[in-house]
Amino acid sequence: MSPTTNLDYLLNPISTELIERAYALQRPIESLLLIDFKPPVIAKNTVKALEFVSLFEHHNPHDYLKQVADKKFQCVIVNLQFDWLGFTAQAQEIYRILLPGGVFLFSSFGADTLSNMKRAWSRVDSFPHVHEFQDMHHHGDSLLNCRFEKPIVDTDWLRIAYPGARALMSDLRGAGLTNVNPKRRKSLSGKGGLKKFIAEFDALKVDGMVLETFEVIYGVGKKPTQEAQQAEVNKSGSRSIKVDLPAMPDD
Repeated sequence: MSPTTNLDYLLNPISTELIERAYALQRPIESLLLIDFKPPVIAKNTVKALEFVSLFEHHNPHDYLKQVADKKFQCVIVNLQFDWLGFTAQAQEIYRILLPGGVFLFSSFGADTLSNMKRAWSRVDSFPHVHEFQDMHHHGDSLLNCRFEKPIVDTDWLRIAYPGARALMSDLRGAGLTNVNPKRRKSLSGKGGLKKFIAEFDALKVDGMVLETFEVIYGVGKKPTQEAQQAEVNKSGSRSIKVDLPAMPDD
């Protein structure tokens, strides 16, 4: 992605925010896996062992798991990479490669993302032309279901001003942010459909610009320590047994 695109001013601060949140939990970080759009700028004395992977570099997104299949990490950070892959399944894999007591931090786009783009396309046809991002409560429930301890999820809303639909579309293509909704239209919308969308989107301009919304979800979950995991096993494995003893004779 070109460093001059508008989305860089969105994606870079989110990546920085995630790293700062990780530092707030523990510094130095012994081992970190960062799954992001591009390598981070991290001081060497704050992370002892760093691995970087971008899912957008793989034809098969699950290839990154093969790279780290035999490794364990104290911290895993995922910046806006799981929205297109199924969050719950990937969170389960993150849980697997975390060390006991390790932390998982992530960002994800929320349901309000690209609301103006959705509105404009809805006036063209009934197909979902914008990827269907999930609500933040879904992510919190997924973390609990994946056995992460006390997950915390919060949301921020960011807006970028665009001179028109074509500029927004160019940014999204440049970042690789495409619509993979299974209900999307399988054929091209045609020149007429695209032209109508552009007209509908550009009609939303105020002072020559359209403010497009990006809802950003931040989340963190901790893998239980070995002691906590063993305590849970003992708790779930305990059984209450009733034994009928013979009555004691009276003195």
